[in-house]
Amino acid sequence: MMAPAFVSLMTIAAVVAALLAFLGLTTVLGQRYGLHPELKRKILHTGLGLSALAFPFLFHRLWEMGLLCAILLIVLFVVRRLPALKSGLGSSLHGVERVSFGEVFFVLAVLALYVLARDRLVLYVVPLIILTLSDAAAALVGVRYGKRAFDVVNGKKSLEGMLAFFGVTFVSVALCLYGLADLPVDVIVLTAFLLAVLGALTEAVLWHGLDNIFVPLGGYLLLSYTLDAQPGELIAAAIALILLTGLALASRRFSQLNTHALMMAMICAAILWLVGGIAWVSIALVIFGVHVAIVGWLHKDDGVYTIEAVFCVASSAMIWLTVWQAYRYEDAFFLYCLAMAIHIQVNLLLRLKAHRQQLAGPVEVTIAAFLSGGAMMALYMLFAGPTQAHVVRAGLVIVALAVGGMLTRVTADRFTRSRWVAQASFALFGSLLGWVILESTGL
Repeated sequence: MMAPAFVSLMTIAAVVAALLAFLGLTTVLGQRYGLHPELKRKILHTGLGLSALAFPFLFHRLWEMGLLCAILLIVLFVVRRLPALKSGLGSSLHGVERVSFGEVFFVLAVLALYVLARDRLVLYVVPLIILTLSDAAAALVGVRYGKRAFDVVNGKKSLEGMLAFFGVTFVSVALCLYGLADLPVDVIVLTAFLLAVLGALTEAVLWHGLDNIFVPLGGYLLLSYTLDAQPGELIAAAIALILLTGLALASRRFSQLNTHALMMAMICAAILWLVGGIAWVSIALVIFGVHVAIVGWLHKDDGVYTIEAVFCVASSAMIWLTVWQAYRYEDAFFLYCLAMAIHIQVNLLLRLKAHRQQLAGPVEVTIAAFLSGGAMMALYMLFAGPTQAHVVRAGLVIVALAVGGMLTRVTADRFTRSRWVAQASFALFGSLLGWVILESTGL
């Protein structure tokens, strides 16, 4: 009898070989019949997605899935980097004019869903079905029938494609839930509606293939909430979605976020509200309120913040929300508040630098630490309770923000991508450091 590890390796090799054969077949047929580059890309997209539906049945250990995805990422990297492979075998992937890393994000999304869903098959299948079918439908309908186009960051998308995404998502989610989950019909319909609306909005504002990871992970978070929700809660969630959309539209004249960034902020706030509740979304609304206040009172210029700014702030929020939802880690909310305090402090210091044309000194950094840390820790204790341990945590956060602000000497061009990458890294690293301290000291 063959060892289980050997069988696993053979299965992985067979899956990789089958996917490479499918890539080659799509390329050959595309060249022979003159298929549109977008059609070839979406054939591959659909084939990978449908094959990934079998992964939970083929691979039962995390190392198997991790190795498979690592091999696929290496193959995709080699195909992208070698011109001969990119124009030959990989022409179905790279034949479109726009820059996209969608295939990479697709593999990462499949791995993330496998890890997060664990034994709940519906949490793996439904987001993957949305990613597989709805995204392909939106692209193909948009290319073939798209007449009402609107601008996105690196091109155009169409209302027709957006409606196709909504329709395919609604039907496919409803059918999957009907077959895989023991839910009342009204819960199925409301869940399918919420996933379809938020999925279509997310797909419409993202670029470079980022929808391939944000749509399924957002779908996982929403579905993990709706599976245990009552119809009344889902109706309230739909109303909350409408209210947040109205807030985003009404705040355009007060904010330096462009329309796409405001819509993405609304989507993130909706997920925080639906999954985390009023506590989680309150923090996000305070962050946005601080942004509006700074723009109006401290320093406003002609610069515009893009969707990258939203990604910067939302990245750590979504990470800790996922940790809380998947593992019910009680301190995830505190770490989320800590990350948001770091964002507020950086925003304050950069705005102050722009206003005064010089770096903030120790006094200004200390004041910013008290304002940002104090605001976030006050909200933390409002929702988590003002216990002695929480008060100690709040004090340590303010001290850490003051020390960190003095050591890092926050300075950057406020509108560059490097600023957002650095700020997101600061917030995530700071919250991870907070997690290490909590786990090691028991605070």
